Amino acid sequence: MISLLLVWSLWAAPVAAQPDPATGNAELKRGRQLANKGQHKEAVVALDAALKALPDDPRILLELGVELRAAGDLVRAETICKQATTKSNEPNDEAKAYYNLGRVLEDKPDQPGAITAYRASIKLRENATVRARLVALGGTADRGGTPPPKSDDRCAEACTSIAVCWEEVNGGDYRGGMVCTRRCDERTDKGQFLRCVTRAKNCKGMLGCE
Repeated sequence: MISLLLVWSLWAAPVAAQPDPATGNAELKRGRQLANKGQHKEAVVALDAALKALPDDPRILLELGVELRAAGDLVRAETICKQATTKSNEPNDEAKAYYNLGRVLEDKPDQPGAITAYRASIKLRENATVRARLVALGGTADRGGTPPPKSDDRCAEACTSIAVCWEEVNGGDYRGGMVCTRRCDERTDKGQFLRCVTRAKNCKGMLGCE
């Protein structure tokens, strides 16, 4: 009788789902394509399927948090972004996760929470865009023993201005912001830097921001 019960318990025990990299990567790719088209709700569905196939995958968590925010689901976006901060294997990815969390908390709005998230991001990786958003909220971050950022402060402000204007008009994240930031690196020529700053100055006129 005992042996029969043991066999039954083994047969009835739930079997953990095995990771499915092929499905996970395919759905992640599909989610990115939908996100690039501005179809954020559809992107969430695809990324949820990817996460089901590859549970706790930091790449998927990062992008799902962004798309949930873009789709207006701030409650779940906060949960996923927090999860991403604990599952990321690389400091850069963890820093991105904290930045994404900060953006969600800004929208809620939870200014103190956003400041804390941005500080955590900068502690892991110095980034002009994150620092600009932190300063805009009235926060500061100690650079500690890290060297000062290579991007010129004026350039960081210029890139942030472009992003803010674009988001006011079009909604969602300005995904081209990092292109501008790279152009503003002090190792690039002054002509590229000036084009970036000039673009920021003309931003409101081009996009119709007040």
